[in-house]
Amino acid sequence: MRISVLMLTHCAPRYVKQSIVTLKKRTDFAPGYELIVVDNDSDRKTRRLLSRLYFNGLIDKLAYAGENLMFARGNNVAAELCSAESEYVLLLNSDIEVRRADWMTRMVEQMESDSRVAVVGLGNCNDDMPRCDGFAMLVRKELYLRYKLDENF
Repeated sequence: MRISVLMLTHCAPRYVKQSIVTLKKRTDFAPGYELIVVDNDSDRKTRRLLSRLYFNGLIDKLAYAGENLMFARGNNVAAELCSAESEYVLLLNSDIEVRRADWMTRMVEQMESDSRVAVVGLGNCNDDMPRCDGFAMLVRKELYLRYKLDENF
């Protein structure tokens, strides 16, 4: 296993289900990855969905926070659950749809193309203006665990 995918959830069960199902069914990443979900105090419907997805094997690790930890703290909590074998942490929003099977492989290839690269994000083009978007960010695990996200923001 090379990647620990961290996903925070807070309500929005339709989007959460789409994100997790398309991640698991459409991602072709041979070295392997795990999906770690931390739920930020969602409603009952979302929690039931997450339990079902976990018991059906679509979520590898699931933690329910008793409060909304927000983005930084929630991801830091999720990072503590990463497998020792993981080399990378991938922060992935819970309102995405995976459309390309090779997306994760391409991110890792970019990361490994230069040892000075610390973070890789997916690009998004709107109105001919390419930009790196924060909905999926791959980070070297050792760096993430050393510096973590600042929980004051």
